[in-house]
Amino acid sequence: AYGFRDQLQDCRIFFSHNPAIARRHIIRCASHQYEEGDVQHWWHNVKSEKGADAGIRSRCSDDYLWLVLCACEYAEKTGDYTVFDIEAPYLCEKPLSPKEHERYSLSPQSDMRESIYMHCKRAVDLFIKRGTGAHGMPYIGSCDWNDGFSAVGEKGRGESVWLAFFGRMVLEMFAAVCEKRGQDPSPYREFSDMLGKNTDLYAYNGKWYVRGFYDDGTPLGDKACDECKTDLLPQAFSAICDSKISELRPDAYRNPSERIKSALDSAYRILYDSENRVLRLFSPPFDKSEKNPGYIKSYAPGLRENGGQYTHGAIWGGLGFMYGGMQDRAREITSALCPAVRCRDRELFEKYRTEPYVLCGDVYYNPSHMARGGWSWYTGSASWYRELVEKIIE
Repeated sequence: AYGFRDQLQDCRIFFSHNPAIARRHIIRCASHQYEEGDVQHWWHNVKSEKGADAGIRSRCSDDYLWLVLCACEYAEKTGDYTVFDIEAPYLCEKPLSPKEHERYSLSPQSDMRESIYMHCKRAVDLFIKRGTGAHGMPYIGSCDWNDGFSAVGEKGRGESVWLAFFGRMVLEMFAAVCEKRGQDPSPYREFSDMLGKNTDLYAYNGKWYVRGFYDDGTPLGDKACDECKTDLLPQAFSAICDSKISELRPDAYRNPSERIKSALDSAYRILYDSENRVLRLFSPPFDKSEKNPGYIKSYAPGLRENGGQYTHGAIWGGLGFMYGGMQDRAREITSALCPAVRCRDRELFEKYRTEPYVLCGDVYYNPSHMARGGWSWYTGSASWYRELVEKIIE
C-alpha cells in the first residue's frame, strides 16, 4: 500500500537529483484527497473503472497537511512553482459518520479537478475549520503522526501539541506561496500566531512541552504522568518550527528561545542513553497506566513506538538539536543513528544484530532486547536523515 504521509516524506529525497519523481508523487497524492480536504490514510493500488483506489478514510489529524508541506518544499527547493498549476482530481465519497473512526472503501474519483494549489488550500482550510480544543491545540482525531495514539481523542476532544507546531510550519509555508501568487495569506498567518501563543500558554510545563491532552483534558507527556512523561516530538518541533518561521516571517509570533532550549535539554537528558546510543521516542513506556492512549499500549514496553527508539522521530530529534543551536548534540545523535558507525563498536554490534548498511525502523529499549535493531529496510526517515547529515556538513 501507499501511505499518504509516508511516501510523501520519502519523495523529498529526490528533490535535488530527480525532482520529476517527487513531482509525480505529489500529483498522485493529490488525487487521493477527498473534496472536503481530508485524504486516504493509505491506499492499495487497485484501479477500478471509476479510476479510484481502495483505501482508508480516517479521522487522522495530520495526513492531509503533508501534501501541503511537500508541495511547498518541492517548489522552494527546485524553483518549480508550476507544480501548483497542475490539475488533479479528487475522491468523492460520503464523509465519515459521527460513529465511524475509519472506513476502508473504493472511493470513486470526482468529476471535479483543481490545481495542486487548490488541493493544498482545501487542506489548510480544513485544518483551520477543524479548530482547536479546550487548550487551544488542534484536535488529535483518531491519531496524529504517531498512529498508535489512536484513543487519545476517540471522543473527539483530545488535542495534539505536536500538531500545533507542525501545523504552524505548514501554514507559514503555504502563506508564503499564497503571497507569491497574489493571494491573501492573513488567515493562515493569524491561525499560526494563535497556535504559537497557545503552546506557550497551555503546553509548556516549566521544563518541556507536553505531548497533548486526552479527551478528558488530562495531559499526555507531562511530569504528572506515570507513563510517557516526556515525548521527543514536541521538543524537537518547537525548534524545527521556530527555525522555519524565522526564515519565512521574522515578524511572526515566536516561542521563547529559553523555553525551546529547556525543552531540548530535557529531551536529551531524559530520552538519550549515551551508553546504548539510543534516543527514545518517549519515556517511560506505556505498560500498566490506567490511561489508554490507544494501540501503542499493545506493544511490549520499549518496542517500536512504545518507548523505544523510533528512528523517524529520533532523526527529528537530531534536527531539533541542530535547529535549536545545539550542534554538538546533533552530531552525537547523527552518529548514534548511523548503523555503520554503531556497528564499529563490537559490543553495540552484538546487541544490534541487524544490517550495518541500512536504517532500521526502530531500535528496542526493552531490557530483554536492549539496543537491538528492528524492522530494517522499513523506515520513513531516509529523507530526514539526509537533511540532518547535510545540515551538519554545512
